[in-house]
Amino acid sequence: MDAGVLVFEQREEGIRLREGQYVLTTKLVPPRVKQQCLKRRRLDELFSSVIDYPVTLVQADAGYGKSTALVTHLCPQFDHVAWCSLEEGERDPLLFLQYLIRSVQTLDPALGERSRRLLEEAEATTAILQPCLTLLLNDLAEGAPDPSILVLDDYHTIANVPEIRTLTDLLIRYLPGHVHLVLGSRNALDTPAIKRLNVTCDLLLIDKTDLAFTAEEIDQLFRQAYGLELSSDQAGELLEQTEGWIIALQMVWKGMERGVELPKLWHLQGQAGVPLFHYLAEEVFDRQPPEVRAFLTRTSLLESMNAPLCDLLLEREDSAETLRHLESKGLFVTGSAQGTEYRYHRLFQQFLLEHSQSALTSAEWADLHRTAAGYYCEQGDLQKALSHYDEAGDADQVVYLLLERGAECLANGRMELLKGWIDRLPSSVLERHPQILYWRGEIDRVTSRFHEAVHWYTLAEGAFIQKSDPLGRSYVYRGQAQVYLDTIQPGKATPWLHKAIDVLEERYPHERAALLRLLAENHTNSGQLHLAESFLQRAGELVPSVVCDELDVRLHLRAGRLRSACELTQEFLGKDSERAPQRIAKSHREMTLLRSLIDSMTGELDSARSHAEQGIEVGQELRSPFVEMVGYIRLGHAVALAGDLQTAQEHFRRSVQMADSLLVERGKVEAMMGLCHVAGMLGDLEQAHVYARTGLELALNVEDLWCANLIRLAIGGIWTAWGQDEEALTWLAEAEQGFLACGDTYCLTTVRLFLSILYHRNGRSKEFEHSVRLLFEGVEDGGYENIFLRRTMFGPHDLQMTIPFLLAARDELGLEGAERLLKAMGGKHLLHHPGYTLRICTLGHFEVYRGLEEVGRKEWKREKSKQLFQLLVTRQGQLLQRDEIYDLLWPDVDEKTANRDFKVAMNALTNALEPKREARSDSFFVERVDTAYRLNRQVAVWVDAEEFKALVEKGLALAELGDSVAACRELKSALAHYRGDYLQYSPYLDWCAAERERLRTLYLRAQEVLSRLSYEGGDVAGAVRCAETILAHDACWEPAYRLLMNCYAQIGNRNLLISTYKNCVTNLEEHLGLEPMEETARLYRRLVRE
Repeated sequence: MDAGVLVFEQREEGIRLREGQYVLTTKLVPPRVKQQCLKRRRLDELFSSVIDYPVTLVQADAGYGKSTALVTHLCPQFDHVAWCSLEEGERDPLLFLQYLIRSVQTLDPALGERSRRLLEEAEATTAILQPCLTLLLNDLAEGAPDPSILVLDDYHTIANVPEIRTLTDLLIRYLPGHVHLVLGSRNALDTPAIKRLNVTCDLLLIDKTDLAFTAEEIDQLFRQAYGLELSSDQAGELLEQTEGWIIALQMVWKGMERGVELPKLWHLQGQAGVPLFHYLAEEVFDRQPPEVRAFLTRTSLLESMNAPLCDLLLEREDSAETLRHLESKGLFVTGSAQGTEYRYHRLFQQFLLEHSQSALTSAEWADLHRTAAGYYCEQGDLQKALSHYDEAGDADQVVYLLLERGAECLANGRMELLKGWIDRLPSSVLERHPQILYWRGEIDRVTSRFHEAVHWYTLAEGAFIQKSDPLGRSYVYRGQAQVYLDTIQPGKATPWLHKAIDVLEERYPHERAALLRLLAENHTNSGQLHLAESFLQRAGELVPSVVCDELDVRLHLRAGRLRSACELTQEFLGKDSERAPQRIAKSHREMTLLRSLIDSMTGELDSARSHAEQGIEVGQELRSPFVEMVGYIRLGHAVALAGDLQTAQEHFRRSVQMADSLLVERGKVEAMMGLCHVAGMLGDLEQAHVYARTGLELALNVEDLWCANLIRLAIGGIWTAWGQDEEALTWLAEAEQGFLACGDTYCLTTVRLFLSILYHRNGRSKEFEHSVRLLFEGVEDGGYENIFLRRTMFGPHDLQMTIPFLLAARDELGLEGAERLLKAMGGKHLLHHPGYTLRICTLGHFEVYRGLEEVGRKEWKREKSKQLFQLLVTRQGQLLQRDEIYDLLWPDVDEKTANRDFKVAMNALTNALEPKREARSDSFFVERVDTAYRLNRQVAVWVDAEEFKALVEKGLALAELGDSVAACRELKSALAHYRGDYLQYSPYLDWCAAERERLRTLYLRAQEVLSRLSYEGGDVAGAVRCAETILAHDACWEPAYRLLMNCYAQIGNRNLLISTYKNCVTNLEEHLGLEPMEETARLYRRLVRE
């Protein structure tokens, strides 16, 4: 068993819960309209505009007829309406999603079928909420009729459930254009999606002022629906007193039917509405026959009614007839379309509840609730069963149900349901049931409330001791240990694990095996892999059938067996994609997080980023801030590897803040290592050293030796990159000994790579030979060639650093391993190498870097040497004859002078690029062929303009293929390189003008495509930014005006739309003497008309 939640043995009997078993189809059809309903033309016109908005909110207090208005004025106008009536019981996000899927399937049974199957196969886990919704949205986009209306009535009953708010926000955000969402709610909604729609004028709000009856409509209602004539004065008086509130108007009708005069009604009420309603409700109730009053009294406790349940409560068999009678008489009962489910109007039910509780004894009231609870137990509706037992004051039955179903709820991720009911139990009850106390601790642990979890475990321990229950005590001690296993604090976990084993008896082999595996995990966390494998072997001897889990992956990872670790994660992730397992959050053990770390360590950049992002989503879905925090750390590693150091720094700092909020200092260790790396790459060596020291201290405090050695390796690599050799040797020597003790062959090999660089650089031949031979043995044994071939998390930031010592190992030591690696790196024929990549920045400020070190202004000696290099870069590896160079750089001097100045400039240039080059030796970066010269592109030269072009071309190709997400990612990466025009501060050099214009046009094209893709993806603000950037560079780029007009039309800003077109007309006339294209004018006319 892994580090998940422990469950107690359960009896076979009990409630079998499957979400699909209690989806009531009656909630998926609009309720029937009463005979006395007035159809109002004003509301017909208002609801007809629903299809002009993505979302409509019908919001008013109880009694304003929201549901009736939707059924009467919305549904008849459209052919394709999906309906779902919600109530408190659907506060479970899994059940809510079930209802959402089933309602959509009333439009077409094929819609949502993939979501339904996934939800059923997953056996109701919260982890698959978002994937299910994604599939449903895709189905709606591809197959829903145009237009389709999705109505969620009484949404206020579930609006404050965080998971449901998230699901609804996602539904609104990605709702297809031809599908329109209508929400009926008593309360205003303030979700981010609703706020965004409000700002962009994309929300149709229908409130109580719209639903309230006017004086004319009141007159029509009484005359046409109620058969009563009103004078104009009476209609006006009714409007003044009731404010058009339909429930009050209905009560007035009932009163007038019995001869009550209006002045008497007004005299009895103190405030408009509520006192009047209570008075009239009592009048209506008192005039009913005794059997109807009894029915109303004994069924008032039900949220929804059906004949079998009402028969049970009243001990009779005619409830179906009574329900139909109540509805037909307009006695505030609403039935479903099929006539099988009914509910009271909320205000009338409130009156009935107050009356019933005074009319019945406490014992009678409790018995009714117990009967209803028993019915719902048989139906498998745990939430309603618990609610009625709770109302009955029957805590024992609540506890019984929790004990029967608690483990299942916890395993299925229904933690909020379980937590809510546990928290309602009195402490005296909890003390008698330590299993529940233990579960409460598990809920807090898996949701990263670690300190609270320890509190519940402590309470459970005392109760288990009183019961002399060794198994329970072992569970509690294991829970305590898992707090420290989850947060990787092996020193603190160890004593709890030993206590958990010590109290167990021999008759619990599975539990003992599980604890032995946790001890193995703990020793893995502390870097003691040999002990870990020993405990794993002992666990296998106890229970041979134990399957591989995250522990096996982490053992392979920390032993340096990265290839097998990657294969295991792929196997596990593949199984997860086929069926989402019943589980809760697994802290740092989440497979996506492990895979991201492995990918960063092996240089698989895209996969590392993708899996880190998935890990963050998992943490959010499972409500585990700790998982989310680790996800941001892993995302920081991935983006740092991609070169985006500022974003990486933000991710690491965010994770540190999350660790502070969780009160988990240990959570900062890996983030400190990441910050150390970023600070070092940015050249802030002092701060990098501070981060390294802080992280190292935290790691050693919790006895995590593996992480401590990773930090030593990270800072050692930084010192090596900056040429701080003595400091680097100190850190790396400690790391070497540490990884030898831990047994991590991959990191040990990486350390020896850096040591080989340092020993060769400092002429320490004996140490170099010893280190490089061990290095090659490690590479060959572990298959670690990639640390030379691609950038990895702990390897050299510049792979060219390794080539000088590889050349020495080949030429001086005759090592075959060096020959193979040089061939793989494309350096087989090299005789010498400067040991760094030449990085050339031409977009915006012109900068040249030798590895991390910038070529200083004084190193160029003179401006012509820099211009000569810029010319070679501009010609992109083409051979330039010396005479051509003279004509371009020294056009006004004679050949002799030009030749002299050229030699001086070339000498200064090569010295700037290779300051340690031997005298009179050929330049490594500038190639000479007879009298011609060029930049040697066959060696390690990186030019930002070339990178920019490659990324733009890739992004445009992806856009053509329809992969918008990948296209946007590539285009954004490309645009990040464009810090300004090509050789921006050399505007008068004619020989670079064509390249400058070509790159500038490519830049504008990339911005245009990114703007279009952003608009199509719903990111209107991003689209506007891109379009405005284009026009800031080129005021006549007409497609940008069209994009802006579309954006402003999308957000309903007519004034900006018009001014954008006017700017287009003005700029085209002023700069080009042209009118806008017909395409632009036609678009403008259409958008303004709409």
